[in-house]
Amino acid sequence: MMGELRVYQVKADSAARQVHNFWNHIHFHPTDAIEDDWGRRILDQVSRDGAARYVRIYAMLEDIVSRDESGRLSFDFAASDKRIDYMVEKGFRLLICFNFLPQAIAADPACVSWLVRYKGKHLNTSKPGDYQEWQEVCRTYTQHLKERYGEQRLSEWYFHCWNEPDFPDYFLSDTPREGNMERIAEEYAKLYDHFAQGVMESCPQVKTGGPSAALSNLFLEKFLTHVKQGKNWANGGTGTKFDFMSVHTYGAFPKDLTAGRPVRVEDTFMRVQELAGIAERCGFPGIEMVVDEWGLSTEGFSDAEKYPVLRFRNTEFYGVAYAHLIRYYTEHHAPVSMQMICLSGQHNLKREFHGYRSFFTLHGFPKPIYNAYALCAKLGDRLLEGSGNREGSEPDGSYMGMIPTSGENGRLAILLYRFSPRAILEEQELRSRTSRHIRLEITGLRGKYRIRHYRIDHSNSNAYTAWRELGSRDGLTQTELEWIHKEGALKLWYPEETAEIQGQWQTDILMTDNAVSLVELEPWDTKTQK
Repeated sequence: MMGELRVYQVKADSAARQVHNFWNHIHFHPTDAIEDDWGRRILDQVSRDGAARYVRIYAMLEDIVSRDESGRLSFDFAASDKRIDYMVEKGFRLLICFNFLPQAIAADPACVSWLVRYKGKHLNTSKPGDYQEWQEVCRTYTQHLKERYGEQRLSEWYFHCWNEPDFPDYFLSDTPREGNMERIAEEYAKLYDHFAQGVMESCPQVKTGGPSAALSNLFLEKFLTHVKQGKNWANGGTGTKFDFMSVHTYGAFPKDLTAGRPVRVEDTFMRVQELAGIAERCGFPGIEMVVDEWGLSTEGFSDAEKYPVLRFRNTEFYGVAYAHLIRYYTEHHAPVSMQMICLSGQHNLKREFHGYRSFFTLHGFPKPIYNAYALCAKLGDRLLEGSGNREGSEPDGSYMGMIPTSGENGRLAILLYRFSPRAILEEQELRSRTSRHIRLEITGLRGKYRIRHYRIDHSNSNAYTAWRELGSRDGLTQTELEWIHKEGALKLWYPEETAEIQGQWQTDILMTDNAVSLVELEPWDTKTQK
């Protein structure tokens, strides 16, 4: 089904609105994979493609802090230095999550989460036996980072306290949540106060925040009320240094998607608005919001064998949903400064395309969602005036959208997409594949341009489709591995061309279900370039 021609118009010389890139950031998990070849291969590629600006990692304080023979706290920064040196070398800015509790300072060394982490490690989820020792840990770690990387660099980083303290897997796992959330929030408030005090004593320039809450509004309200007007557990004053609010937003549980719940980016947007409203009611209107974990689905340690619907993490569907989210959030001024996709399950890969929350497969094939991150990194920082976008879905249930931007030196980057949320299941997509013709018209152009058109869809820049064409099997030959890598890489849909344009330029594009195109026009000065 083709339908009517949709025309999108962009004014290259229009007054542009600044747009902050909130979308090209990641949570790299597990943090200690930075030490390993497979983790570095991923981060090398992300760095080369500029697919992430800020990266969230764990401090992994349990690797740093112990006690010496006299019982005093002892610090070994070797593992941490190795990880962070590498991240700095690759040009990433960091959001460092201060966790998990070193067993040496735990009130209950046996309070351990059931989760088995990478390399067989377990988490101690106890509160500190002595909060002054926790504060010392935070102060000493921050001081070490300042001495090693400098105050200027740390002033560009974010430090936050703990991961999902409202969730039993990570904090006070021996305490049921039902009926105890206020007490848990109070215990976390102590943890945060001493964290913020310790960081501030070493480097007051660094931004501190929390709580990276996952589910409980009550927990968030109690915490925000405390840091606004409660008695500070660390210094006895009123309130606590609080520069940003970190939260987690996931679209749906896999069981709900399996039951037919549609994928709606509006749901995560409404959650962001709800969280901003809670912050405002608690005395923090306009507080910087960092979504340090995001995804279309929860359960990062589940795969498509458990929930077949999670195959969408392998397909073009995820990449186009991401593009749709960027447009929706941008148009509706979502109060988000950074949003980080959570890359978890990466160390559990046993075969290709398991359906975990990863950018790459076992043999390093880039998934369409990774290509979408690399593609959207090309968007400029100014939003141009354009027409053709309209709210709501098409008659067939799909969404059409455009993000027209400009960047340095007059470079234009126009992203267009067609998102079909009903096609989350691969079989549904194949049964109902449709196409729409669109025309992109750009006015206000003067001079010679390099023109590039990148494309991600079922047949382009898609390693999953290539793998399926080879029978979705293991035991691939070297030739087959190389072919999938080639087919899966983000690439031009058409060969690059140059054109002298005076006024208007246009191109017609066929948009299949769950397709995203990026048209790039870069001014080309023939006097200075060959």
